[in-house]
Amino acid sequence: MKSVPKLVIFNRSKYAFEVVMEPSVLRPEETLKILTYCIQNCDAFAEFLLDSWLRQPERVRKFVADFLIKIRTELVFQNDMPIKSKFAGSPLDFQRPSPSAHRLFHFFDLLSVNETLGRIIRDHGLGGS
Repeated sequence: MKSVPKLVIFNRSKYAFEVVMEPSVLRPEETLKILTYCIQNCDAFAEFLLDSWLRQPERVRKFVADFLIKIRTELVFQNDMPIKSKFAGSPLDFQRPSPSAHRLFHFFDLLSVNETLGRIIRDHGLGGS
């Protein structure tokens, strides 16, 4: 029996939290907050999704695709990733540390080791060729 993947994330208090969950539980704004907080969260979240892929590939594929659609629709991909003006006030409209875009691209690079996830990321214009 495969073990259940665990996600260890850091928050503003710099405490680590271990979370056991399904990827689909997180809303896009929660995912973005986790990923833009620090590079260690990007590493941990990528590992969590890749481990989760082994148990439930369709859920992980849908989670990643839905997240990409949401952020590509509402955010401008530069330094601190500001919200597009027509989405001001949406759940993704919160201040992010700079360089948030760099952290997200790092996360996408890590996920791209999985052929399917890499293709989804490239199809949304967020990965290498």
